[in-house]
Amino acid sequence: MGAIHKKTGLFQSTADAGLLWCAHDLGYPVIPVKPGQKSPAIKKWEQFNKRQPTADELREWSRKFPSYSIGIPAASELGFVGLDCDVLDVEQSRECWKALVRILGGHKPPTRVGLAPKWLALVGPGGARIASRKPHPIEIFGTVGQFVAFGIHPKTGKPYNWFQGSPITTPIDELPIITDAQINHWLMECAKIRGEDQNGSASPGAPGQSSIN
Repeated sequence: MGAIHKKTGLFQSTADAGLLWCAHDLGYPVIPVKPGQKSPAIKKWEQFNKRQPTADELREWSRKFPSYSIGIPAASELGFVGLDCDVLDVEQSRECWKALVRILGGHKPPTRVGLAPKWLALVGPGGARIASRKPHPIEIFGTVGQFVAFGIHPKTGKPYNWFQGSPITTPIDELPIITDAQINHWLMECAKIRGEDQNGSASPGAPGQSSIN
């Protein structure tokens, strides 16, 4: 079911059907994803943006897709939101994460890294419905879409890593809470960090963004 990396101390995931059950038991609506890809392995997966898979569905997937990656459909109505930061500048990406922690009152959210310095953090909406949206280079996974939680990243060929918790160690009701207004505040903070205005346009005299990966 994975191992702790000896040097970094991060959880390194493996494609293991058992992870489906672990994450499901903690409240996440998990689905199988094609190995080394980001596409779901099942049809009509969008229904899991609003409901948990049943035990029968999990048993069927565990039997049919034992070595597949594991995805999590966005489901703020079920108690969680994914904040996906695709900022490519290492320092800017780090500062965006620190800004999120400040807004969360110092609470560090479970964070997944696939292709560094990009990252995705899990937070709780506090019972509210938070809609999905994509103010590039950030995406809010609230009501539609899905992201890979465990498996092999298609570009790096290596496992996704989690730190500060993960869907198999952090129950949904223990995620740090964020409001829609706080998400908007965080987006504005990230725009400032990247030297852009609120519409995503470069501010006069702002330094250019360098691509690391």
